[in-house]
Amino acid sequence: MATTISSKRQIVIPKKGMIAAGFTEGSRVKVICEGHTLRIVPDKPSNSSKVEDGPGILDYKGRKATQAEIKAAIVSGATESLGK
Repeated sequence: MATTISSKRQIVIPKKGMIAAGFTEGSRVKVICEGHTLRIVPDKPSNSSKVEDGPGILDYKGRKATQAEIKAAIVSGATESLGK
């Protein structure tokens, strides 16, 4: 994920990166300098990532599954893998 630093030293974090890291608009972050590398980490750990965020992270454009469909698929897969 490439981005550009503005003249005001601002960067835009790509949407996939925001979702994957659990950041939302207004999230407080820490910037940690490690040699020639900067790490952006949550100021406080967040539990905002959900199963429903998966398609956005993967850039999936199809129909979104409901929670009931996701649960049924998990149960089906577990049953299948156990040979029942």
